[in-house]
Amino acid sequence: MKVPYQLLWAARVALDKRHDDLAKEAGVSERTLVRFETPQSVSADSLERVRAALEAWGVKFLAPEGGHGPGMRIPENTLEPPSVRRHEPGRRTDSRK
Repeated sequence: MKVPYQLLWAARVALDKRHDDLAKEAGVSERTLVRFETPQSVSADSLERVRAALEAWGVKFLAPEGGHGPGMRIPENTLEPPSVRRHEPGRRTDSRK
């Protein structure tokens, strides 16, 4: 199944993985991940590698069915809040504005 770039991006975010995490697992460059998430031209081989890496982490991509578009399932344990929040660039962590 060809997985839309939006689902690949959503899966990475749902798993709380950074570009460098996924790039290393998939064997592609971080720039490749940025390109397909924007969306820009990326080889079918690179997209397949990213899909396979996400599936290795437990993501299941679902084909369109019954008038609904494609979807995904993520491992239940990924819904647990992380013990340490990663810094989000551009977001203030204090109450000052």
